[in-house]
Order: sequence, then C-alpha cells, then structure tokens
Amino acid sequence: YRGESANLLAISGARDLAYVIYTSGSTGQPKGVMVEHRGITNMMTALQRQYPCGEEEAYILKTNYTFDVSLTELFGWIPGGGKVVIAAPGAERDPQELLQIVSENEVTHINFVPSMLQLFMAEASEGAAPSLQYLLIAGEAFPTEMAHRACQQWPQARVENIYGPTEATIYATQESVTPHTEKVGIGKPLPNVRTYVVNQSNQLQPVGVPGELCIAGDGLARGYLNRPEL
Repeated sequence: YRGESANLLAISGARDLAYVIYTSGSTGQPKGVMVEHRGITNMMTALQRQYPCGEEEAYILKTNYTFDVSLTELFGWIPGGGKVVIAAPGAERDPQELLQIVSENEVTHINFVPSMLQLFMAEASEGAAPSLQYLLIAGEAFPTEMAHRACQQWPQARVENIYGPTEATIYATQESVTPHTEKVGIGKPLPNVRTYVVNQSNQLQPVGVPGELCIAGDGLARGYLNRPEL
C-alpha cells in the first residue's frame, strides 16, 4: 500500500461522542447509551493503573462489539503500549479453543462472565494458561466458591470482580478476590468514579443498610440517544 502515511488530525474532544451501545437494562426496552471520549479515556487509564498492560502483555479480543466489555479488549492495551490478540468469531463459545489461543499467544489479560469462566476452568488442566496475569470478571454475580477455585487454578494471576452498568462506561467498581475472600462483593469505586447508596429520598444510607446504588464521575454517559426524558 502506497498512500498518505501521516496521522489523522485529532478533531475529537473529551466531550464529543465516542460511541453508542444499546442496552435493555432491567426494563427490557432497548436504549442507546451515549458515551463520550472522556468516559472511555478515563476508564482505559484506570484499568492501566489497576491492571497494567505493557509491551510484554496482551489482551484477548473475544467479546462481540455489541457488548461494552469489548471496549476493554479493543482499547485496554493502548495506554501501556501492549497488544491485542484477536480471536476468531465463535471462539468465545469454545473453551478449548480459547485455552489454545491464550497459551499460544501468551495472553495476560482476559475478560469473563462467571458462566463462561466456569466452562473455561473445566477445560483447563492444572498449570494450563500460565501466562494469565489478570482475570477480569464482570457481567453477572460472581459466586464465591467459583472465585476461590479460580484463585487456586491460577495462583500467579489476580482475580478481579468488576461491576458497572453501560451507563457508567463499562466498569464503575472493583474488588480483588483471594482464596480467603468470605463473600465476593462489588468493592470500591475505580478512579474518578463516585458511588452512593441512598434511600427513596436520595439521602445517604448508613453503613450496612440496603438502598439504591447511584454512580457519578467522569465515566457517566451523556444520556440515552433520542430519549432526553430519561
């Protein structure tokens, strides 16, 4: 290929729209979540601070781009100058193929929903996938027993339970899991994210009292596409 080789002009600012991803949330009615550049930039910077991915490390891209976790895999390697290994379509449903890709390409960072992690662990023999450094678990409640087994299966890796709605740019909170964790929770806010547990009057609840979780900070999305009333 012989053509223009200069970099494109940077025309997007922090408040410009980066992407729209549809989510049904708890209502079952699809809504287009509008995420700005500052949200995705903040999240990738936070992930790099928490789970560094340098020149010798690699994410695996295996999540369909209609799910926001795919953004972690697409861009998470960029801040640290790492790399991304792209799995073939359908590989995300084949634990044996995933194991082979991870081993052959020395993947260090991998995302899982707990149900897929369970299948992955069932296929992985003792000592399999020794390159893994970070198992990032999100999308579903993470059973404590499964978390303990993951820690035992990959003692060299950090097992992280990460929580967040699409409206907060992928992730909002994280908790590191160990073999001694009594019950896996959603942990504490990521950098530049704030979380509050409030009652029906939007007043802060005392520690230990249930309430509604509200999320604020740089990751908060602009709103819903063509749904300003929401």
